Amino acid sequence: TNLGRDAIVIAGHTKFMIEAAVKDFIPTENINGLVTDAAMKFFVEDNSILINTATYSSVTRAWVPVLTSYSNGQSALHYKHHFKVLIGQIYEECQQKGVPFEGRYLEMVRSTYQNYANLVR
Repeated sequence: TNLGRDAIVIAGHTKFMIEAAVKDFIPTENINGLVTDAAMKFFVEDNSILINTATYSSVTRAWVPVLTSYSNGQSALHYKHHFKVLIGQIYEECQQKGVPFEGRYLEMVRSTYQNYANLVR
């Protein structure tokens, strides 16, 4: 998506990836929610980064990506687009599964985005 001001973010996922984000909360597990990180030197271009949001899958017993994005920068606008797509896909998955769209699916997303937004200002 061209976000104006030369900001470009291309987000991608599969059905399996988004399904992994909408899962039961396991109170005895320390690995609930989503983790987002960015690889700063994945691409040749200096400002281009790979943003990845992942969750732990008790089915595969491994971390699985939920959403991966190419971004041509690291501004709050770039991260906002990544998280907007992520939240929209989680909402749609909840609708398809017939489960309530709850804040617990976004707790890590919200706190992570705020951290990134503060860093890039």
